Amino acid sequence: MINNLIVLYENEDFKTIKENLSHAIDIKIQHIYELYKKCINKRNNKENRNILYKIHRYIIRYMEEEKYDEDDQIYFNKIWFDSAKYGLNNFIDILLECYEEIDPNIRNRNGNTAYIMAAQNNRRFIIERLSVDSRIQKNLKNKRGYSALEIAFISGHDNLVKILKNNGAKVNFFTSPILWYKILKI
Repeated sequence: MINNLIVLYENEDFKTIKENLSHAIDIKIQHIYELYKKCINKRNNKENRNILYKIHRYIIRYMEEEKYDEDDQIYFNKIWFDSAKYGLNNFIDILLECYEEIDPNIRNRNGNTAYIMAAQNNRRFIIERLSVDSRIQKNLKNKRGYSALEIAFISGHDNLVKILKNNGAKVNFFTSPILWYKILKI
């Protein structure tokens, strides 16, 4: 099925893709992720946004049917990180609400959490959404030793720094006195 969807995508047969996603419930998340990645890179295109919406609806149906297994978790995690990076609020919401096994503080190979990735990419709505989730650990640091607040500051996202500070993110004076002072002034 996914090979057909990828071929349809490459042939720009978006209507057939949307129809397949609307009716199927047996496509594995691994295969959905492959289509998701193709669409996410061109998400400014209207057809790709429509397909992302259909993928979003498909994932909800897939979760409601409880057809997912341990192998799917890898792809749910990839969707989790990509959604934080690219600011795809709908995907963050469905994973938080429908997928009980998601660990919102899971780290990628660089030690980044979705919270850190959202801060790095100036994704205000993702930060606001994750900030209200009690499971989010707001002061975790990546392998380079930076938290979401520090990454937002270093990346020049002062508006996000304010939001992060207002939602409980902190900089440790003893590990980053210069950053602490500069962030305090914002």
